[in-house]
Amino acid sequence: MLSRLRAYLFAHRSVLQDWIGALPPRQMQSFTNLRERWNSAYAMGSVALEGAFELRVNGNNRYAAQQAKIAGELLERLADDLISGCRIMEDEARHFADIPAVDPLDPANFRTPTILWSLSLSRLLHQVAFGARNRFFHKVRTLERTVEALADEFSEVLADVVAISPSVESWDALERLHDDLNTCLRESEVVLKSFLRALSPEVALPVLARLEAPPKRRVRPVRARDRVSA
Repeated sequence: MLSRLRAYLFAHRSVLQDWIGALPPRQMQSFTNLRERWNSAYAMGSVALEGAFELRVNGNNRYAAQQAKIAGELLERLADDLISGCRIMEDEARHFADIPAVDPLDPANFRTPTILWSLSLSRLLHQVAFGARNRFFHKVRTLERTVEALADEFSEVLADVVAISPSVESWDALERLHDDLNTCLRESEVVLKSFLRALSPEVALPVLARLEAPPKRRVRPVRARDRVSA
């Protein structure tokens, strides 16, 4: 009876309820550690990119490009961490009896044109094609692919920025991509909190260890513009 009641209450729990809900001490520690790690990487990348924009405005294009490369390296590390987190959550959640609720990524919260169509399709599938259990897996896969696409495009645009005469459009694109990566970071925090709320105490320790382990660096395909700018 109690297990059925728990399942019913869990199934009707909203994303907001998970976000404001409490976590057991060990899960809360991991959540805090990961949030700090993610936000530190994002903050360092943001400071470097802001410095690049200021140097460009002042006409120091060469140093602006160097600063933008530093920002790209820092944000690439964040992307690797977010992608790793999504993959671990997807893998581990397959063993959950109760899958947390998730909301789809909203295209209205993103600015990069190349990802808007896929996000619109993902939102439609979330609403009409998937049951409650599959929505979680669809969300983390979509989040993973979106972060990966943003990181790859950031790297491509960065190759234009470090060119001798980068276009205004390239700098504008870096600002949009940076903003959208921030959106993915906030979405990842919400999904992580819901995931940890659903994590069974019996298996918590090894799962938390996986999440907190340093992520492997993603191997990004070398494109023509990468080779030219190297």
